Amino acid sequence: MIRTVQGFASKSPALPLISKGNAGIPKYVHGHIHYDGTPDLMAAYAVIARDSGAKIIGGIVVGANAVIGANAVVVKNVPPDCTVVGVPARIVRRQGIKVDEPL
Repeated sequence: MIRTVQGFASKSPALPLISKGNAGIPKYVHGHIHYDGTPDLMAAYAVIARDSGAKIIGGIVVGANAVIGANAVVVKNVPPDCTVVGVPARIVRRQGIKVDEPL
């Protein structure tokens, strides 16, 4: 994932990047899929992705019909039918109605 993010960042530095990786490489263990990535490993990769230009990192959920403004830093789930902007991102529109709410 990191090589891909860095590759996109080097080719088109003005374009926003979204990065979301799995918690390690999936392995089949005793009949189940297991990810061996630790929180420390994922945190280290998140820093590399951020420094490469990623604006959305990690396991967040962006709801249906949600809009994320350019260069917004999204660190929490975005509800459906909302527009978020800013650093950190805030909800500025909910179901077409202007609001000013924390995310």
